[in-house]
Amino acid sequence: IRMARSWPDTYHLFLDSPTFSDADILRYLCICIEHGKHLRTNHRERGNWLAMEMAGLYTIGAVFPELKEAGAWRSYAIEKAYEELNIQFTPDGAQIELSTGYHWVALRNLIHIPLVARTVGLSDELPDAFLMRAEKAFDFTLLMLCPDGSTPRVNDTPNTQDASSILAIGSNLFPEREDYRWAASGRKEGSPPRDVSHGFPYAGYCVMRSSWESDANMLCFDAGPTGIAHIHQDKLNVMLWSYGREILLDTGGGPYESSKWRKDGLDTHSHNTILVDDLPQKRQAFASFDPLDDVAWRSLDDFDYASGVYDDLYGDSRPATHSRRVLFVKPDIFLVVDTLMPSGDGEHTYQARWHFKEPNVVLSSDQTT
Repeated sequence: IRMARSWPDTYHLFLDSPTFSDADILRYLCICIEHGKHLRTNHRERGNWLAMEMAGLYTIGAVFPELKEAGAWRSYAIEKAYEELNIQFTPDGAQIELSTGYHWVALRNLIHIPLVARTVGLSDELPDAFLMRAEKAFDFTLLMLCPDGSTPRVNDTPNTQDASSILAIGSNLFPEREDYRWAASGRKEGSPPRDVSHGFPYAGYCVMRSSWESDANMLCFDAGPTGIAHIHQDKLNVMLWSYGREILLDTGGGPYESSKWRKDGLDTHSHNTILVDDLPQKRQAFASFDPLDDVAWRSLDDFDYASGVYDDLYGDSRPATHSRRVLFVKPDIFLVVDTLMPSGDGEHTYQARWHFKEPNVVLSSDQTT
């Protein structure tokens, strides 16, 4: 991480300082060489950490092209990053951790390489299809966009993601994309995406919207697998925005620490789905490179429809199967229908959990639940 951004940025700021001596420059250069040798031979095999390591390795080779191993470091980093664009992202553009937060961590580090290459005039070293592979990943962020300009906090996403800053980089890399420019400019320039609602057949996210405006109604239905890391036990969770306001939330798990609140933030109890016999879901880490066969999605002018199934463990057993269907009658009616089918003859308790953004929710007299 430091070799890709903070250290080279700081180094170049200090270069013109009279107190930054030649000895300091040589010391820094030696540190970069040590980092380069280490990153070339000691890196992760897969995942967002590998993306970070290759971004650092490439940057050393690009900032100091006079080094004996600089060309080889750049070539190796390009090769690994290019592979990761296929390995880390499903065909619908989602990063395999299925977290909007870590999606951007991985993508930012992989596209750091073409951005640095452009800066130092080495773009011709990259494969022609490098950016083409990255474009689908930018599409994922765009099509998950919430009315407030963030993205849903699915799986571990402890901080709200500002999609405009992400898509500003996408707009820079893909200037022909008017929808990226629209999102990057806060809806002031360009044009919104053609599809208002969107289903992700590999990630399992189903996003229903009334419009692309900031006061839109939106529901995000998570009917897919856990992802390979930073997972939450939250299948069939829904998140809801009403006239631009977040109503039903997913906290994203909160800060990384060891309290009971952090544990609860990962568990089924903290998501807008069903508990069986007060037991949470218990799934193994998984991401799919094949279309999901237990997720249905349909989007027409008048309505959106999605459905999904949870038939895995609750605790250490399978007491019931949960099927959830979501109908959006455009522009402002959402209907969520849950069916629980027990696996045997015993009695079970089912509890629907609804987590409101506001701490005090009062229903008017003419409303029912």
